[in-house]
Amino acid sequence: MTSRLPPEIYHLFIDELANSPQLLKSFSFVSHVWLSRCRTHLFRHFSLHCMPLAVHDAVEGYSECWYPANSLPADDPDAAVTGSKGYCSLKSLMKVQQIRQSIRELSLIEGNMVDCNRYKKLDFGICLSELATNIQFPNLRALAVSFNGPGPRQDCLGVTAVGKLMRIHSKLEHLCISSLYLDTHCLRNLLYSMRVCAQLSNIQLECITCAADTESWISRYSSLAFEENTAALLQWSRTPIQRLSLSDVDHNLVEVLFSPTKPTRFQIELKSLAINCSDLDSDYETMEGSVGFRLIDRHASSLQHLLLKHPKAINHAFYEPLLGTTLPFLSIIEIHFINVHDGRFRYALENLCALRSPISELRIGLKYGPRTAFTPPIDRSLINFSRSLQSLRRVRFKIMHMIDKFSCQHLPKANLHLQLEIVQGD
Repeated sequence: MTSRLPPEIYHLFIDELANSPQLLKSFSFVSHVWLSRCRTHLFRHFSLHCMPLAVHDAVEGYSECWYPANSLPADDPDAAVTGSKGYCSLKSLMKVQQIRQSIRELSLIEGNMVDCNRYKKLDFGICLSELATNIQFPNLRALAVSFNGPGPRQDCLGVTAVGKLMRIHSKLEHLCISSLYLDTHCLRNLLYSMRVCAQLSNIQLECITCAADTESWISRYSSLAFEENTAALLQWSRTPIQRLSLSDVDHNLVEVLFSPTKPTRFQIELKSLAINCSDLDSDYETMEGSVGFRLIDRHASSLQHLLLKHPKAINHAFYEPLLGTTLPFLSIIEIHFINVHDGRFRYALENLCALRSPISELRIGLKYGPRTAFTPPIDRSLINFSRSLQSLRRVRFKIMHMIDKFSCQHLPKANLHLQLEIVQGD
């Protein structure tokens, strides 16, 4: 039976369910029109795991060593190798042009090691390179690559392959790299590839270490230029870096990437900055010891969103450099804690209420909690914080693990002054 409604009506209906993959999978069986629209949401975020080890006869080439996330049962670690129990072939998926065109955010993850005596080893860098050579994603805008660990490797195939992916997909806007070890050659390759992506505005770096021999090259970098045409350098036009996230990253690397004294050609207008405060050097007692916090001072005039992950220090010296900086456009401040039971949450609010910024929204991320017995101190802290920062309008809790039932009704006084929202994290 032919429907009398235009396809746009069905599209609006399906778009409302973009965050419900199970429903989208069911609706994709209704018709070809529904299938096409459902695919744009189902494959928008696409994660691939690489098998570092595989049966010798089971894998024809390195491009066959990838499997989509959630396509294998968690209780069968050998399913990725043997292709059993619902293994979904990447090759068969990528033959569908519509699926490749739907992928806008791609995550590539190096798989965990399995029994080395049964399977042969496949290099992750070669798998990445083969994937970049054989499969292209025309609408790719975000790329995340996660290595197994930042330990030294025998070669730079992994970094070279990441650079190859970036150069092929030069319209990237977001880049995330985690657990990577860089020597001088790798660092040069990575910097060059990042500059090729002229629309790159969001960078996330996690667990990035540099070899000892890169320090001397980094120290000379301010007087060195890459092998590029000087005239082309003056005509270069690129999107400024607006969002930056740092976690356990070599400070020298951050300096060479984002310091205004280095000729990286990255125009930086930071609007959002996320810093893992637990990664501060032990040699420093204040935030001045972190390159990330120096970035706050350098880009205070444009910063709008600041995220502090797991602040571990509870003394005033931890917050003093931040409080001494004028942030005229900072409207959202986000703080992530393990829990609220050790006083760090309340101490953070007591210090941050002295910020000279028009804070309108406070976001609080908690891994555990809170218990109802601790809600009165939380309520008082929020009230005092809102009275000190009269611009505050909204507070949002995101809790990973609810220890007990907790809702806005448990914070009655704060509920009268603020817009409160409590959500379960993922």
